[in-house]
Amino acid sequence: MKKRLTGILGVSLALTLAASPLCMAKESFGGTLAVDPTQYAEETIRAELEADKENQLVLASGRETAYRVVYPAQSAKLKAAAQTLADALTEMTGASFACIPDSEDETAEEIVIGDTNRPAPELDPAPGTDAYRIVTQGEKLFLCGADERSSAYAVYGFMEDDLGCVFINGSETYIPHSATVKLAPLDRTETPAMQWRNVYAYETKQSDGWYEKLRLNGIEADPADTEDGINEYAGWGTWCHSYLSFVDPDEYFDEHPEYFAMKDGQRVKTDTATGLETQLCLSNPEVLEIVKEKMAQRMAENPDQKYWDFSVMDNWNMAGCECEQCRALDEAAGSGMGSLLPFINELAKAFPDKIISTLAYFHTINPPTNGIKAEENVVIKLCSMPGDQGSSYLQGATDGAKQFQDLVKNWHGVCDKIIIWDYVVDFEHLLLPFPNFAVQQDNQKFYEDNGVIGVFHQASREKGDEFAEMRAWLLSQLMWKGSAADVSDLLSRYIAAAYGDAAPDIAEYVNALAANFHEEQKPLGLYDDPQAHKDGYLSKKNIAVYQEIFARAEEKVATNPVLLARVRKAKMPVLYAKMTETSTDKSGKLAAAEEFYRLCEVNGVTRIDETKTTLEDFQAQFPAMIAQMNARLIGIPVGVTAGVLLILAAAAMIATLRKRARRLGNRLIDYRPDQEDKG
Repeated sequence: MKKRLTGILGVSLALTLAASPLCMAKESFGGTLAVDPTQYAEETIRAELEADKENQLVLASGRETAYRVVYPAQSAKLKAAAQTLADALTEMTGASFACIPDSEDETAEEIVIGDTNRPAPELDPAPGTDAYRIVTQGEKLFLCGADERSSAYAVYGFMEDDLGCVFINGSETYIPHSATVKLAPLDRTETPAMQWRNVYAYETKQSDGWYEKLRLNGIEADPADTEDGINEYAGWGTWCHSYLSFVDPDEYFDEHPEYFAMKDGQRVKTDTATGLETQLCLSNPEVLEIVKEKMAQRMAENPDQKYWDFSVMDNWNMAGCECEQCRALDEAAGSGMGSLLPFINELAKAFPDKIISTLAYFHTINPPTNGIKAEENVVIKLCSMPGDQGSSYLQGATDGAKQFQDLVKNWHGVCDKIIIWDYVVDFEHLLLPFPNFAVQQDNQKFYEDNGVIGVFHQASREKGDEFAEMRAWLLSQLMWKGSAADVSDLLSRYIAAAYGDAAPDIAEYVNALAANFHEEQKPLGLYDDPQAHKDGYLSKKNIAVYQEIFARAEEKVATNPVLLARVRKAKMPVLYAKMTETSTDKSGKLAAAEEFYRLCEVNGVTRIDETKTTLEDFQAQFPAMIAQMNARLIGIPVGVTAGVLLILAAAAMIATLRKRARRLGNRLIDYRPDQEDKG
């Protein structure tokens, strides 16, 4: 028996190891970081600004300047951008930079923003591309795009890329200090790597305009929005799950049930099995004409909207229409796109000056295999699910990453334009450390190589998730600059600007998090429980190291309230990791919880996950969670030896119970329900 049991355990262990990611090459999983903020120390930036350059422009010298910032008198947007630049230069140099409209007299030394009455160099960028040109001409500096938005981008790009500023968040900007600012002659045109760019997060969707400084054209001010004054899907006339916004069942079903999907032989107004919305019958030519007419009306009412979506409703239970014609189209294509993509192509032909979008989602997620190609102005919106938030899609090393890699590549063979709907946080544990920074450069490269024209990075809609502002800044930089931008370098720059004297410690933490996850060699999911990584980057030992790093960081900025607040906010995920770790350290968890709750109040954090658990819920449940964890850890044997002992003990117990059952059976053999049990 012992030999047989040992053999079974040995074979099981061998099979587990053979199937484990640990047997794969470590370089194929995740990635490491080399964040070094010392290269962006303020003295280094100051030395570069003060250094002499050939044919230089001296914007300021010894706290004096002759320069003024000039904007088009009729543009409120560019007046605001010009004032932001003038204020930054004033704070940077100590000199007073006036901000004036172009209606004032021209002088030789000016920083000219946008389309003014000053003679300006030719601009290559076409309207709508968001591209801009930064060029010096004589003593003047021109920051100009083809329209107001791109000219504003030129201002913010110049501030970050040439002056060394960093837009830390919506209310805080890092501005280096240098009494003298000298610029080498400039002439560069910048075009964003992604045509459409959005980081969907609480922090970016505010009316403070941070999204514009991040050069995110997927978010814009919308005075008509009564909730927050923000359009979080800028550029889109319709966004997603839009079938029924064009063909409303309440309007059409009673007279024309044939417009709607057939399910189990019946036309369906609402999916009674789930309560979810129905789909459309896309093979019905009348449906196409209705959608064309409604879309044309909406386009006329919203002429500035470039993208128009027509896509499946969010119903996993209805794989399209089951009528004979729709089924034949879908079966021939091996996908629900068999009936949908020809419909989309007809819309694209009807509106050649717009981009027609549809979701690759549930039964439409796979591209058609029967040779159907998308029209030139069609875009496929593809969700990174399946996916792996910790392994790059360029490498495709894990099952999830490979599946998504294949989806994108296969879709690129059908459609020239793809928009990725990406996920970048843990939606079940918004405050959990989530080491996905290292793969973002690879992912950006993969997108560029495979027809991706836009990315919708979905983070948390709740305030204060893990490194929310740094993640938004980093992803925005990559979507603008492209994969040539180095992630470690970008993080070095942001961390130096945001954390000051504590920057080396924050960098150490970010590097350690990435290295420990890389060493773990396990996929990273957007619904992962902390216990999924208890033997890896969230082990008790690693969490203790993270806590030590933050203790040093806090000590270094203890006398600076602004920096200390930022460090403590960055510490919150480590406290949450400590609270949810698999250990019996009750006192340590309670201490972490006390600090965590206090920081949640300070930073306005009210939710633990996206949909279910409020902070109050979690706080009420936490003592029981600790008790359950301790009981489970104490009661469950650990390791193979303990497992063998448990099996042997269970076998002995079963034998004892069988003997007792036989004895009891002899006593109950004559028992009847109507008889008194004499026991």
